[in-house]
Amino acid sequence: MTSKIAHSEGQHENVRRSRWEDSFDTLSRVTDRLGRLPRTPAEAEPRLLMWVTNQRRALNQPQHRQARLEALPGWSWDPRADQWETRAEHLCDFISAHGRAPIVRTADRHERALAYWLSRQRTAHENGALSAERSKMLTCAVRMLKAPNADDLAVPVAKQLARH
Repeated sequence: MTSKIAHSEGQHENVRRSRWEDSFDTLSRVTDRLGRLPRTPAEAEPRLLMWVTNQRRALNQPQHRQARLEALPGWSWDPRADQWETRAEHLCDFISAHGRAPIVRTADRHERALAYWLSRQRTAHENGALSAERSKMLTCAVRMLKAPNADDLAVPVAKQLARH
C-alpha cells in the first residue's frame, strides 16, 4: 500500500513538473516574440498571465526555476516596486535636467504623467501611506531643489516642490 502511495505521489510530482515546464516554455516563446514579458490578455492567454503571477508569489520556488525565470527579459519578482523606483529615477532625472518639478499643465505628456505621479506620491506621504523607504528615495528630488529639509520629508514633498 505504501509503495502505491509513493508511486502516486511521484506521478503527481512529475505532472506538476511537466505543467511547470510547459507553462515556462509557452512564456519563453511569448517573451521571445514580444522582447519582454506579456502584460495583457491581448499579448498572452490570461491563464499564462496568472501563471506568471503565481510564480512571483511562490516563496519556495526551487533555485533552478528562479534562475530560469530571472533569465527571461523583463522578469521581476516585484514589478510594481520596480515601476515605482523607475518613476522616482525619472523624477530625479527631470529635476536635474530642468531645475524644477514637473507640472501638470504642460503639452509634454511625459512631464504631465510624471507630475500626476508625483502628486499621488505627495498625497500618499501626507496621509502616511508612503513608506519610509520610498519617502527617502524621493528626498533626491527635494535635495536637487535645495530644499531646507532635504533629509526630513516630515514637511510634505508637495510644499517643497511647489516652491520651485
